[in-house]
Amino acid sequence: MKSIMLTGDSIDSALSVGRSVSLIKERRIAILETYKVDGIIKLRWRIIAKQSAGKNGLCAEHSENGQEKQVSFASVNRIIELHEKGQCAIAATGPALEQVFERASNKALQLLADNLSRVSVIARATPDLKKTVILCLQQKCSKTVLMCGDGANDVAAMKAADVSVAMFNGFGSEATNCDRDIDDERRAEKLKSKSIGSNRKQRKPTKRRLMNEQMEKAKKRY
Repeated sequence: MKSIMLTGDSIDSALSVGRSVSLIKERRIAILETYKVDGIIKLRWRIIAKQSAGKNGLCAEHSENGQEKQVSFASVNRIIELHEKGQCAIAATGPALEQVFERASNKALQLLADNLSRVSVIARATPDLKKTVILCLQQKCSKTVLMCGDGANDVAAMKAADVSVAMFNGFGSEATNCDRDIDDERRAEKLKSKSIGSNRKQRKPTKRRLMNEQMEKAKKRY
């Protein structure tokens, strides 16, 4: 099984969260991103190494510093090799993946699409791109996909996935915007019925314990 973060947040935030939840364990990350030359959009790899966290809570690695490589068939192959050896994680921005899917005739980009399941983090993803990513994982990577979402911008991708998980509070006609957390109340009732945690039934005191308590009371009295 492989987990992929598919988010609308920035690449900096996504990578920081990815590291904190161990979605990214490798020291190096190869980020597929876009840049412009004379108004023409091009693709490149920006390879960064793990550094300490900055004052703003984001990793210092997510700066403009890092080794840059042009996207070519050879560079894509090299990144895949490093990933297979556990030496490099792969991330991508939404605009970069849009270029990959639009320019499908390019052999290097075809290779990228065929290995999309190796990517750990996809940032700045639009609802349409999320759906396209799901379809690519199914059709080009031959994967069975579970999509977990919590908003309207995830609906298209969730419909396209083989299995979908929607995260929300309440069920059916129950109000979801009230102060009560219905899920927590259900869990509390279930725990209470099973006598778990703070709801556990108190044990009957033993004779020795009762005797000690009586002795303590007698000492205080005299």
